[in-house]
Amino acid sequence: MKPVLQLTVLACVFVSIVSCSKKNARPDSFVQATDSSSIINGEIVLADNELGHSTVGLLVQIKNTWYQYCTGTIIAKNMILTAAHCVAHTDPERSNVVINFSLNTVDNAVQGDPVQKHIEDVRATFDTIDVVGITAHPDYKGGVDYDMAILRLKIDIPSTRKIAEFLPQNYIDAVGNKLTLDGEIKDVTLLGFGLIDENTGESSSVLRKTIVPARFEGAVVVTDQTHGTGACNGDSGGPAFVKIDDKNYLVGVTHGPYLDYKTCHEYGVYLNPNLYLDFIDKTMKKLDAMVIQGGQNFPAVFL
Repeated sequence: MKPVLQLTVLACVFVSIVSCSKKNARPDSFVQATDSSSIINGEIVLADNELGHSTVGLLVQIKNTWYQYCTGTIIAKNMILTAAHCVAHTDPERSNVVINFSLNTVDNAVQGDPVQKHIEDVRATFDTIDVVGITAHPDYKGGVDYDMAILRLKIDIPSTRKIAEFLPQNYIDAVGNKLTLDGEIKDVTLLGFGLIDENTGESSSVLRKTIVPARFEGAVVVTDQTHGTGACNGDSGGPAFVKIDDKNYLVGVTHGPYLDYKTCHEYGVYLNPNLYLDFIDKTMKKLDAMVIQGGQNFPAVFL
């Protein structure tokens, strides 16, 4: 197990419906074609869309410049699920990581030339909530295994937002580390902001979604993006939902490309959080306890 560092969160963290930036993306997270990216050839998510109400994104401020960072999913009234690689190398002494619930991207709404945006400008532009704690899975070592982290919000989410649901227990075999869906191919819905054309680098200023076929393989979900649409660089940490009996369930946290694939038009891989519910439950309780004991600036765990 890789040791963890305990660092004090010196900066505010907020959540926004956005995607990762190339500047902050891991080398293995989809093709790094542009500065911000997301769902390729997806459709615009309308304000009343329930999946959009569960999807949020991270922004990061480095030297007074704001970038799109990663995406996340609401899993409790004050908790966000994202990828470990989105937060594993975050340095709270050098950058602010923030979260926002608006339908704009920071690249389109905040950036300028030169970019000099104070944190209060971001608060005024976006509907933000501070994050007061981050815990990444302690067994994460850089691959898709254990690539998840949980963010604890300072206050509860707005009443207009929706907590994503995990699969019902009858679909999960925790002892066998598998699902009853294993081996099946089902359509899943992916959400994100930014890149809508991998070749031109054209980015979007609105949240988009797309539906792709995906194969369930134990702890991962493999998405087929060979039909011209899918997730791309910047969607790291974002959700994949499957619809069963007319109800949407969270079945994926975006990691990046599957195996040795490199582009957004091949295959992607998502970590399935339904096989990590014990970690998620224990981590949320620990984050709550740390906030109660230590207030806002308590030690958060980073890899």
